Amino acid sequence: KQMKSNEESFQNDLKLDIKRRDIEIKKLKQDTKIVHNLKDDLLEKDDEIEQLKKLLACTRAENQYLKTQTETQQDTIFDVQSQVRYLQNELTKGNSSIKELKEKLEKVQSKLSIDSDIDDTDDTDDIDVKKRSIWRESIKSGDRVDCKRESGVWLTGQIIGYRSNTDTLQIRYNGWGDQYDEYIDRGSSRLAVYKSMSKLKQNNKKLIRQGFMFKEGKMFKTWRK
Repeated sequence: KQMKSNEESFQNDLKLDIKRRDIEIKKLKQDTKIVHNLKDDLLEKDDEIEQLKKLLACTRAENQYLKTQTETQQDTIFDVQSQVRYLQNELTKGNSSIKELKEKLEKVQSKLSIDSDIDDTDDTDDIDVKKRSIWRESIKSGDRVDCKRESGVWLTGQIIGYRSNTDTLQIRYNGWGDQYDEYIDRGSSRLAVYKSMSKLKQNNKKLIRQGFMFKEGKMFKTWRK
């Protein structure tokens, strides 16, 4: 009877021990599952850390690129500013040159304006000798010219011929008869380019235009402007 009691007690203890073992195993399984979950979390975190490292490297590279670009832009801005200052200086010089040219032009125009009021004889003397010589050598029969009468009046006329074996031109005044023809040497200051002198004012007085005048007891037509 006592042995039976001991056996039952042993079995009870064994059952309790097995039950305790089962509880420990179950707990170990739970702990193992938690460890596996933690490992998975750690792997995910490692992946996130790697991605963050790559992103950080890209950000650093981008910052370096932006820094380089900023330095380049600053150099460009400095160059542009230097060019602007240079152009401003050149513009100032150009404005000064333009001002000087305008002053010279005004002086020339003023001189030309003064020269235009000088007596016709002085105007004729001031004509460029070379151009005048070329024009005089080129005039021929049929050409129109300005011619100064002995009275000092400039009239328009036409070359109708030459005096035989000479360089003297026969001039017929427009609107005048052949009895008033004159023979004038090609190099005479009484000849000028057509309508270059006949329309000018002499000493601020109007030139004679169509009308009548007496000379040596004869009446003939004249011209007024």
